[in-house]
Amino acid sequence: MSMLKKKKNVITKMFWKRGRSAVVAALALTMSAASHAQDATGQYTLRVDKMMCGSCTARVKKSIQSHPGVESVDVSLDTHEAQFSCKKDAPQGACDVETIKKDLQRIGYPGRIVNQKPAKEDS
Repeated sequence: MSMLKKKKNVITKMFWKRGRSAVVAALALTMSAASHAQDATGQYTLRVDKMMCGSCTARVKKSIQSHPGVESVDVSLDTHEAQFSCKKDAPQGACDVETIKKDLQRIGYPGRIVNQKPAKEDS
């Protein structure tokens, strides 16, 4: 069962047991968490498969850099990893890791997240 379906079932049960105000609060919390997950800033390391040469690393780097929220990119053929960081002031959705992974898959380089460091908060 998908995560969205599970949340829908939980919210439906809350509606019948606790009333509308509980449902509104749950929806607000769910939407806040979803937008945070998609717009997380910080540093990411992707394991990128099927890279065989310097040209491959250049294509991967160019694909990741094409996203407006990406600040810096480093791709290593030796480790088959791409490290990138997202801008803190990037607009919502500009550095969506799932979209970056799909773009890499589309050009023939499947990837998966192996490390994620959240952005440090300014004091």
